[in-house]
Amino acid sequence: LSRASALYIGRLVVAVAAMVAVLMTLMPTLNGWVEMSLSMRSMVLAGLILGGSVVYLCTALLCGVRLGDIRHRG
Repeated sequence: LSRASALYIGRLVVAVAAMVAVLMTLMPTLNGWVEMSLSMRSMVLAGLILGGSVVYLCTALLCGVRLGDIRHRG
């Protein structure tokens, strides 16, 4: 494993940890989730997906991951 690969993996781990922290904070309790209507659950889930995505991407970019690093090169 090269030094560059280790740094890249470390940056991604930091971004994932930030995303998990935000999602765990914003996630409703199980009882709250069960009591919600289907439309409300859909909106909450969409918000969690959007929020998690934004936090992940912003954290990854702030850690130095470039957009070119994310693209699949096959």
